[in-house]
Amino acid sequence: MQHASAPPPSFDFRNAGNAGAHRSEARQMRARPIVPLEDYRSERVSRPPPAGSTGAGRIALAPAESFRASDEMLRDEAQTKLAHSPALQVVCEMMGKLRVMTFDWWTPEFTRQRWSAHARMRWFRDRPDLRQEITASLTGLPATTARHKSPEFQADLMAAVMEAGDVSASRFEEVFDPRDLVVHGPVAEFWTSFRERMPWHDDGASHQAFIAWFLRALLAERTCAEEGTRRAILTPLDVRAAIDARVWQTYLPVDVRAAVDEARIRQERSRPRDPYLARHELAIAVPEHIAAHVPLTELTGVFTAAEQAMASEFSAIRTVGRVRSEP
Repeated sequence: MQHASAPPPSFDFRNAGNAGAHRSEARQMRARPIVPLEDYRSERVSRPPPAGSTGAGRIALAPAESFRASDEMLRDEAQTKLAHSPALQVVCEMMGKLRVMTFDWWTPEFTRQRWSAHARMRWFRDRPDLRQEITASLTGLPATTARHKSPEFQADLMAAVMEAGDVSASRFEEVFDPRDLVVHGPVAEFWTSFRERMPWHDDGASHQAFIAWFLRALLAERTCAEEGTRRAILTPLDVRAAIDARVWQTYLPVDVRAAVDEARIRQERSRPRDPYLARHELAIAVPEHIAAHVPLTELTGVFTAAEQAMASEFSAIRTVGRVRSEP
């Protein structure tokens, strides 16, 4: 049996906020999981004043304290959004994985050009904390000054330092946490760009390993981006049904298919009333076997099924005023 290649490297979400010794102090404030913001202003206008407050029901805070309180609320809302959205989590994991791969079809130069600094600052218009950290980290602008600048000014400054060659495309990309990107950015567009750019006709070992990882991510009930469980995007039956039966029989090695049949016979003998399900089959014909032997072009149906499963979440996300990535 052909052995699957080693799994591709994984993006370290838990250390994403402070990875790299060259990160600025502002960037290191982000050692926590992140995500979005849905009209938080209207929610907080009607919130009753805290006990012990005076005057009009407001507590006077120093500017820095006020920023910290507001930033924490925004981070909490973002974290909640991500935790409740399996689709966001999967696309987040995809963006992190693609970042650490060395594919020539998904490079920092491509992503920087596709989603410019101006587009990204518009996504983060309602997240002044993120814009402050990113601007200070990339441009060296003092944090307090960066905080009070408009998204347009911040983007212009970032574009200037990149055009001057002071910041590389890789450096630009690494200050944008994938969790922030999927919560505030055009998540459906990220997914579509992957599907369009993935060279499905190239069955190279690195692509096979990546697709094997992706199949596991779509089947997973635990996310690597945040602690806890999630509803799987696809069930084993969804995956099995998305691969043509003739393709399955033609390309999977005979010893794998034989092992599936032997397991079915053993179960029917020992537990004749228990059905032998797709999950039992995929416990033997694991994603690494599938990706290593089935042509990747024959697996596009799995990703179509995943897209359909996530469509309702993508649609809901688009209705909350998300800005698309036009330049």
